[in-house]
Amino acid sequence: MPGIRQKTSAVRKHTDESAQHADACKYGKLIFHSVFMVAKPPRGTELHFSANGRFLKTAHNRCERIIIFRVQRIQYRFRKTCARFCKVQKFRKFVRNAVIADRIVTDQLGRDVTLPDEVKRIVVLQHQSLNALNELNALDKVVGVQESWEKSLGKNYIRLAPSLKDMPTPGDLKVINYEAVLKLKPDVVIVTNYIPQEYIDKMTELKIPVIAVSFQRSDAADKGKLNPTFKDDEAAYTEGFYDGIELLGKVANREKEAAELISFVKTSQEQLKAKFSDFIVDKRPKIYMANPDLTTYGSGKYTGIMFMRAGAQNVAAESIKGYKQVSAEQVLAWAPQMIFVQDRYPQVPAELKSNPQLANLSAVKEDKIYMMPEYAKAWGYPTAEAMALGEWWLAMKLYPKHFDEAEFNKKVEEFYQKFYRTSYK
Repeated sequence: MPGIRQKTSAVRKHTDESAQHADACKYGKLIFHSVFMVAKPPRGTELHFSANGRFLKTAHNRCERIIIFRVQRIQYRFRKTCARFCKVQKFRKFVRNAVIADRIVTDQLGRDVTLPDEVKRIVVLQHQSLNALNELNALDKVVGVQESWEKSLGKNYIRLAPSLKDMPTPGDLKVINYEAVLKLKPDVVIVTNYIPQEYIDKMTELKIPVIAVSFQRSDAADKGKLNPTFKDDEAAYTEGFYDGIELLGKVANREKEAAELISFVKTSQEQLKAKFSDFIVDKRPKIYMANPDLTTYGSGKYTGIMFMRAGAQNVAAESIKGYKQVSAEQVLAWAPQMIFVQDRYPQVPAELKSNPQLANLSAVKEDKIYMMPEYAKAWGYPTAEAMALGEWWLAMKLYPKHFDEAEFNKKVEEFYQKFYRTSYK
C-alpha cells in the first residue's frame, strides 16, 4: 500500500521550511489517488491531512515519501526527502512537470478529453456556450472569446457581461488563431460542433484540450454538422441542451449551477404545457422568423421547436432545412400572418418595410412585425432563457387572453437575478 515511511533518527526542527511547505501545498492543490500511512512517527512530529485527502502538511522535515498518484490511468512514482520537498520553488517545479490532468470528459462530438481537475482558464469560441457559462457564473474563468461575440449575442449583451469588453479574441466559430490561443495559456478551448476537424487536430497536437458543444443529440454521422437531420427535432434539442449545460458545468467546475439552471428550465417548460392544457388551439398562427438579408430558420433548428411550443407554425419548416437565405417571392408564397425579429437584429424591420417586393405582404401592410426581447432567442440552437422565458413570451404574444403578464414579468426577473446576477429592467 502506498504510504510514507518515517525514519526513526533524531528530527531537526526547521520552522521556516515547514511554513514554506504549507504554502507549497496550497499552491499545488494536488489530488493524491492513494492512501498515506505513517509508521512510528518520532515524538514531536505533526502530520495533518485534509478531509478529502487533497493536501498534506507536516512539521517533520526528515521523512521519505513515496507518492503514488494516477495520471491518465498510468501510475507514476515520485520519491523525495521532505527537506527538499518542502522548498516552495522545487515544489512548484514538481507541480509543473509531474502533475497532469486527471479527469476525462466526453464532449458532444463523442470525444474523450482529458482536463485538469480544476479548470481556471477557458477560451470560448462559441457564443451559445459563452452565454451559458455566464449563466453558470463562470465568466471569471474566461480569458478569450470569439471575434464575433457582439454580433452573435447583440450589442446590449455587454451589460450582462462587462468583462467581455476588452477580452482577447483568438478565433471565431470556424477558425482558431493558434498563436493567440497559446499566449492565453488556456486549460481548455470550447468550440462549436461544426468547426473544421483540422483545427481540433492541431490543438490536440499543441496539447491544448478542446471541448466541442452542440446542444443537440444526433446520430454519429450528424454530430459535426451545422444543419443535422433528426428523427425527432424536439427530443434532439431538448435532451441535447441539457447534455450541453451539464457538460459545461463539468468543464468549468460549476456542476451545482448547471443543475440549478436545468431545473429552472424544466419547471418552466412544465408550467407552459400546463397553461396550454387550459385552452384549445384551433389553428396555429403562421409566423416567419426574419433575419438579415431574408435569411431564416427552417426545419432541423430550435426555432421551429420554440414556435411549436408557443402554439405557432413556422412557415419555413416545410420548404427549407436549417439556416438559409430565401427570396422575397418565397416569403410572399408563405404568406405569414406575423413576423418576428430577434433583438440582436434591430435593423431588420426597416429592411422588410423598405423592400418593394414585400409591400403587399399582409404582415408588412398591417405592421405585424414584432421585435423579440433579448431572452427570446429564437436561434438555431436552444438557450436556457429561450426555453424558460422566450417560449412563454411568444405564447403570451399569440394568446394574450390566457396569460398573466405581471406573473410572467416576475418569472423574467427571477431568472435574471438568479443566473445573470442583475435585473432585467
